[in-house]
Order: sequence, then structure tokens, then C-alpha cells
Amino acid sequence: MENLNLFYSGGSGGFLLLHLLLLSGRYHVAFKNDISMDTALHAQWKITDHDLWKKTETWPDNEKTFHSDSKLTKIYFYCNPESEWPPGHIDYQGKFGEYSNYNIGLYTDYSSQVLLAKYKRALYFGKTDIIRNQKFHALREISKSWQKHYNNIKDPSWPKCKSFRKINQLPAAVKQELMDDPYTQSFLDFEYHCDYQGQEVFLGILPFLQSADVTVKLQDLVNHTEHILREIFEIDHINDQQKNLVEHWKTLHTKEMLTTLGIQQPDR
Repeated sequence: MENLNLFYSGGSGGFLLLHLLLLSGRYHVAFKNDISMDTALHAQWKITDHDLWKKTETWPDNEKTFHSDSKLTKIYFYCNPESEWPPGHIDYQGKFGEYSNYNIGLYTDYSSQVLLAKYKRALYFGKTDIIRNQKFHALREISKSWQKHYNNIKDPSWPKCKSFRKINQLPAAVKQELMDDPYTQSFLDFEYHCDYQGQEVFLGILPFLQSADVTVKLQDLVNHTEHILREIFEIDHINDQQKNLVEHWKTLHTKEMLTTLGIQQPDR
């Protein structure tokens, strides 16, 4: 299998899939600080408090992976690829797609992602800079589109209106002319989620899912691990380490949460 970009949106199980692939013995990443795969995988899942879930994460280094001497299939790992972290930032993962053109996306539905992210203090339930760069990334983009829309309609005498959230502050005649344009309503209906294959997903990840070569839903990965690994990642046999990881991942969540997510209960 060719080298690939594996991307996901925070809280939707990226490390679970990454580690399942690494445990197959067919895939390779280089971890930051030259930590060995065994050390990274062993430390990752010693989670005793779900509020501290992210504290045990050991991140791959995509640049090191690219330059590493390995004949295994290389994985370039990206969380929240829509975020525009500058070089040198602690969360900088390199420019998405610079090492491979083959993209596999892991996702879950929006309500499940919010539930998982809140439980793990991921995505916009974590650090404030993540809030700025992820939750409001989509808002910044739609605000740019709004400005173009407003400028295309406006008369030179109209006041400035930098946000569609302020349309009610405009003079009545201006507001009415805007509302007469059917495109205006699309801005007023803005939400942080949108449709992907008949289900709501986090808006920021949508363009990446739409352009991906393959997408995998978290619930399918957990409930049908062997099938997903075989059909998508060409792993013919799921070993005991992989089975144990999936079962352990389940036990890190409450039974009520698994039921809400649509994930089968652990065997033990």
C-alpha cells in the first residue's frame, strides 16, 4: 500500500486507528523526541482519568517519518487539518499533503464528536488557542464569504457590515434588500456542522472528507475492526494486540456513552 495521510478531527479516534495500523507491523511513523513505537503505544493507553486523556498522547513527527529509513508503509498523521498552525507551534504537523497525495480520513457524526471531545477535553473543549483555530476557523471563512456577498449587493451609501450576525443593526431598507436575496439566508442558517453522506459532521473537516480517497467512520472501525482493516488497509489478520486495544478503548468509556455512540459493549 502506498504511503498515506491519515487525518481526523479532534475527539474522533485518530490515535486508535493509528495504533491499530502500527500494531499490524505493516505501517511506520517516527515519533517526536525519537520515542520508540512500543514506548509510545504502551504509555498512550494508561488513562486513569478521562479529563487527562490527551496528557498521555505521543505525537508522530511527519517530517521525521518522511526522512526515516523504513520499507514499511509510512503514515503522515494530521489532527484538525483545517487548523493553520504556524511552524514552531507545539501543534504544527507540517503542511497537509506535502508528503503524500493519498488521503484517508477518520470521522464520526457531529453529536458523537462533541460527546467524545467533551469527555476527553479535546477539540474546542481544550486549550483556548484550539478554540480560536478550530471552532472559529469555519466562522472566519464564512465571514469572508459574507463580506464578498455584502459588497456585491451594497449601494455606496450603505454602512459597512463586517458580520452577517449584525444584519439586524442595519437600516430597515438595507436589511430588506439583503433579505430579498435568497443567498443571504444561507449565512443566517450557519452552523458549525453540515451534511456528509446523510449525517451531520463538523464543518471544518468537511472539505477534507469530500476530497479524501477513503473515509472511515469511527463506529465502523470499532464495531467491525477486522473488516475495516482488511478492506481498506490490506491487513488480512487482526492480532491479539489489536483486539485488546479495541476492547481496552471501549472500557475507557462508560457503557452509557458507548450506547449513545452506537458502539458495541466490550467483551469483558
